[in-house]
This record gives sequence, structure tokens and C-alpha cells, in this order.
Amino acid sequence: LFVVLAAPDGTLRGQYIVKLSAPASQARHGNPWSNARAFTAAVAPSLQQRTGASQVVPIFPGMLRVSGDSSRLLEQLQSDHEVEYVEVDKMRHASRPMTTSRRSLAQSASVQPIIDDVATKVSCDAQSGATWGIDRIDQADLPLDNTYGPPDCMCGEGTHIWVLDTGIKITHNEFTGRMGVGKSFIYDTPSCACTGPDDPSHCPDQDCDVNGHGTHCAGTAAGTTFGVAKCATVHAVKVLDDDARGWDSEILEGIAWVVDQGMPNSVISMSLYGSDTSYAFEDAIDDALDAGIITVVAAGNEASDACNYWPGHVSSAVTVGATMSDDARWDSSNYGTCVDIFAPGTDITSAGVWSNDDEAVMSGTSMACPHVSGAAALLLAKRQSNKSPALVINALIRAFAVEGRVSDPGHGSPNYLLNLNKYNSDLPMPPPPPPPA
Repeated sequence: LFVVLAAPDGTLRGQYIVKLSAPASQARHGNPWSNARAFTAAVAPSLQQRTGASQVVPIFPGMLRVSGDSSRLLEQLQSDHEVEYVEVDKMRHASRPMTTSRRSLAQSASVQPIIDDVATKVSCDAQSGATWGIDRIDQADLPLDNTYGPPDCMCGEGTHIWVLDTGIKITHNEFTGRMGVGKSFIYDTPSCACTGPDDPSHCPDQDCDVNGHGTHCAGTAAGTTFGVAKCATVHAVKVLDDDARGWDSEILEGIAWVVDQGMPNSVISMSLYGSDTSYAFEDAIDDALDAGIITVVAAGNEASDACNYWPGHVSSAVTVGATMSDDARWDSSNYGTCVDIFAPGTDITSAGVWSNDDEAVMSGTSMACPHVSGAAALLLAKRQSNKSPALVINALIRAFAVEGRVSDPGHGSPNYLLNLNKYNSDLPMPPPPPPPA
């Protein structure tokens, strides 16, 4: 199979993602992930020599970033016996949120954190003055009650949420005591200019977020005040630059790095967007799931079929559409059979980047996605003995959703709205799959 996909904006910079055909057969014994990584590194020099590429870099087990003269190189890659398919290395974006306002947490006296000691425990009392998004997901029906209280005292302790985005302002009070290891994969542009809002001492680091999109998403997934999983460890994986743009190859490197960390009970949260589909990301997210990591993605903000957009089309990801405070699907939210669940996504208040107590309000499926990422972490914390992340994905729909609440969900969409209070600690999980023969 030889596939070439054009960049959505017509950009062609002579750089490709090449999927090798052999790693699967090379990885039948031992550790498949490590074997595929070793095979990919071994093939790179010979592929470069055969094709005349100027650069060949392993980015993911079984995948290479290859650059050089576009016309000649593409022909060579297509005809190479070790190549399964080729894609243009495309530019991606944050899922285009709309920022409506910002203020500091000091101005939000009515919003009270639910955390007593963020590093060790969570209060079982309901959080008063909760933002509407987390308020909505802890009750089956409207009207809102202005509180947030997950059932069974759930807070996501022992889980990891990896936010692949513009970085995170790790000094923000929303994440005190719960920031884990992070990394930047932005190479073409400075990852953090010291003229940005972050403290200059953090400018060289992967955690710096000038744009604000990543910090806002992280706050919704796991913030002390604004978050769903208030005890989860948060990780900044910077795959988008300060203008919220990043290349496929950089994002794939980010996913591979998360898998390399080997952290149990992990969720990748990707509020990213592209106006096409990608075989490479289908394979990468499949491989992450095989390694035990759930990936949650935004459906996109085009008021169109999510199956036609990246990464919402990936079947092994949890694809999230956005609702408004009246439970109607947000007009711009993508829809269709590739959407798995809906969650609040408009006028969402979360962490900002201009100070350690800054807050911002944004709208989009980017904001809906981290609600579900946080919910996945809650479920993983309760189901830590379960070794199958695929079963956790199925349980998200069964245990954490109510049916029939979303008005106008869109053609082909399932009518599931994220709802933590449907959770039942006695709910039996499906049996694990049989061991391979």
C-alpha cells in the first residue's frame, strides 16, 4: 500500500512520514515496542542511502521523518521495498478555541477548590461555585446545582494525564504538587520566548505555555479548582508552538515519548485539529492503546462529519463533541459516527497563563475533550487492576454517560453526554480478553 496525502493548506516542504512495512513481523517475540524501535533505527541509514534523502529520523516505532528534494524523494520512497505507506508531514493546530474573557482566581471568590491537600487527598464534600462544565457532568439532568462532587470520592489518584498541546504553565496554582515529567518536541520555532507571559526562568523548558490553550485544557482535565480529576498527575508534552501549530512528525514523537515513559493508568489528551485523516495517527494511537494508554481527542469545530477530520476519525481514540449549557450540541461541533461522547465545551472557565492564578474562558471541542480525559483518569483510578484500556474506553460510555440528553447531536452521532454520577462502583467490568495463543 502506497499512500500520499497532501497537506491541507497546500504546504509541501519536502518532508514526509514514512511507515515501514517490516516492524510488525520483526516484533512477534519479546517486547514489540522495543523491537520496533530498534528495527526502525536500524533501517534509517540504509533507507537514506537508497533514496538520497537529506535526513531520515526515527519518530515512532515503525515510522520515520524523511526530508529532501520532494519530487525525486517521493518517487524513491514509494518504490522502496521496506515502505508500507508515505504521508506528507502536515501542519496541525489546536482545535481553534474562542477566548471570551479572562480574570484572576482572586476575583472568583465564589469558586472554592475541592482539594484539601492537593498532593495527598481530596475532600468528599461537593465543591461549591463550580464552573458550569464540571457542574454539568456530575448530574444526570438540568438545572445545574452550582456544585461539583464526583461519586465515590473519585479524584484520579495514581493516574497520569499527558496533555499534548502548547505546553502548560506548571507554576499555576491549579497544578501545585501534581506536575510530572514533560518534554518539548518543537524544533522549528522557539518553544518559549522570554517576552511571553511565563516567568523568564522557565523559558527554556518544555512546560512553558505562551499561547494558553494547553494550560486551559490541563486545568479542565485536572485542575484543583476547574478540573475533573483533581488528584491526577499532569504532564506537559509540548507539540504545538506559541501560535498553536505543530507538524505531524512532532506530535507522533510526543505520543511515542509518552509510551516510552511506561507510566500505568495513563491518558493522552489531544485537543488538536486537522482537516483530513491520517493512517499514521491511526497506527500510532492503536499502538498507544496496545501499550495501555487511552487517547482522548477533540471532534473538531467545523460543524461537519468528524470522520473526515484528524484526529477525530481515529476509531481507537475517544472522540469528543461539544455541548452548550442547555445540553444542545454546540453549533460548530463536529458530529457523526466517529464521535463517541459529548461533553461541555462552550464558555468553559479554566487556568490561564498570565499569572499563577489567572483564569480564561474558552469555547470549542478543545474544551470538551479534557472533561472526558479527566473522566477517563477517574475510571482508571477505580479500575487499576484492569489491564485492558480498551475495556476502560467501553466503560466510559456505560459508566460515565447518560443517553438522550443532547439535543440535535448531529447525523450519526451517539446521544451520550458525559455524566459521572451514573458511575456505580459495583458495575461489573467485561471479562479481560483471552491471552494470545
